[in-house]
Amino acid sequence: MKTHALAVAVAIVLLAVSGCNQTTTPETGSPSYGKLLLGTDSGIVEVDPATGAKRPLGFGDQYFAYRDGKVYVPKSVTADDELYVYDLEGNLLNTIHHDAFTTIGIVAIDDARIALLDNRADMVRFINTTGSTIKEVAIADAADHVLQNMSGIVVDNKLIISEDGHKKVFTINLDSYQITTVADLSAEADVWLASIAYANGVYYTGDNLKRVFAFREGGHDVRVLTTLPDGAAGGLLYGNNVIYAATYSGGTLYHIDPDSGELTVIATGFSRPASLQGIPLDH
Repeated sequence: MKTHALAVAVAIVLLAVSGCNQTTTPETGSPSYGKLLLGTDSGIVEVDPATGAKRPLGFGDQYFAYRDGKVYVPKSVTADDELYVYDLEGNLLNTIHHDAFTTIGIVAIDDARIALLDNRADMVRFINTTGSTIKEVAIADAADHVLQNMSGIVVDNKLIISEDGHKKVFTINLDSYQITTVADLSAEADVWLASIAYANGVYYTGDNLKRVFAFREGGHDVRVLTTLPDGAAGGLLYGNNVIYAATYSGGTLYHIDPDSGELTVIATGFSRPASLQGIPLDH
């Protein structure tokens, strides 16, 4: 199904972060997270990765971004022209007005930039915190309406996007805004890719057959790390020396050993989680 793969066919379906910036992953080492955030269709849920204890935040949806104690939530997936900014207690801090956009993914890059990911227009729009457009980057010569999954993370000075619509993982340089293909997985993946994580030179992504792939820059050393038992990955996140995965249809949060692929259940009962982020221990 090549409409938005993880969301249902009628819906158009962000982000791993480290340190105090929840959308930045270091080149080496492992971020330390005290809590995880899952975006579900019943709102954002905070989860303790050690115990599985859950705390619904009482706001938000499946798609959101987190950075420095702030949660960014689009008004709507299909007709988005506002971002709501909350703290973790659900207090509305700000409303950012911007030009209308189909937002299926959002990445809070730094204090001055937010990336909105659009799979209808095959576009990444960078806006500032007042909503003004900084740059629009087309990811295709023309919009092909494939409606691929698009989630993003920042590694060093690059925004990494999970798919261009043709099973190619790509990056956008955050200085020049130039696009570079990281890996072409069209020979390995089935119909689509979803979610993206990174750790110590290795990228992780999932496909519609519930597999989680590990690979290196250029598509080298591609392997199936594991197969999730109850659905494709609605979110992937590296931290605490493991990979966290939330299954969209199964509603289960796992951690995956990055070497062996062994799965451990952390918590169950989530309603169609489509994004997964972490809150650093020092927050």
